[in-house]
Parts: sequence; structure tokens; C-alpha cells
Amino acid sequence: MKAAIYSPYLDTFGGGEKYMMTIAEVLSQKRYEVDILLDEHLSNSGSEIKNKLSERFNLNLGKVSFIKAPMGKKSNFFERAFFIKKYDILIVDCNPTRGSEQKGIRPVIVVQNNRFNQSSSTTVICPDMTGTLTVGEM
Repeated sequence: MKAAIYSPYLDTFGGGEKYMMTIAEVLSQKRYEVDILLDEHLSNSGSEIKNKLSERFNLNLGKVSFIKAPMGKKSNFFERAFFIKKYDILIVDCNPTRGSEQKGIRPVIVVQNNRFNQSSSTTVICPDMTGTLTVGEM
């Protein structure tokens, strides 16, 4: 199975990034193919960020790939929609939010079909809001 993890704040090395990289480490140990998605502003420093995250949080990210992806503010919606199709699990940082949107770092399921992808500028996801889904169940 393939998992993707995305945070626009990956280079801040904060608490949220610690949790996301811990999830990456655990999934990679469970034989998932794990990609950390880098948007435009991070795309040229993937190996540097990987090394810093590994050292700072004492994690084994050796089996985790850091790859350039069509994510972030300057990304093309259609490229992004077709790109994330190849993943079974997508874990995202849902911050910042507006209104009643779910906050935090969580697994999400992309629930939008290809026809909707062609006519929409947003991606419809369903976050795990119960808190009952654990990394071991993924």
C-alpha cells in the first residue's frame, strides 16, 4: 500500500511535524511505501529536510521518500488531483481552517471522483473525526 503525508509547514520542525514523521516511520516499518510530499518552496531541499527531521526527532526515515509534488499555493489543481490518486492513504495537516472544518493532523479519505475533479477547484476529503482510527489499523 502507498501512503502520502503532506504539511506545508514541514520546514518548521515543530510538534505537528514530529507527529507526522512518526506516522511516516511507523507506516514504513509496516511495509507501506511512504512519500512525504514537498511543495514548491521545499522541493529542492528534500534530503536536507529528511536528515534534519530524522536527527531532531530521533526517527528512522530511511525507507521514507521525500518527493516533489503538485501541492501548495502555486500548484495546479488537476495535476494535484491526478497525482494523489495513486495513494491509498493521505495524511494531511488540516490547518488553518475556516468555520466548522476539522482541524489538526489526521488521516483523510479522498471522496471525490474523477468527473468532479474536472470541474472543481477543491478536493473533497473526509477526515477521521472519531479519533478511533490508529496507525496500526491503516
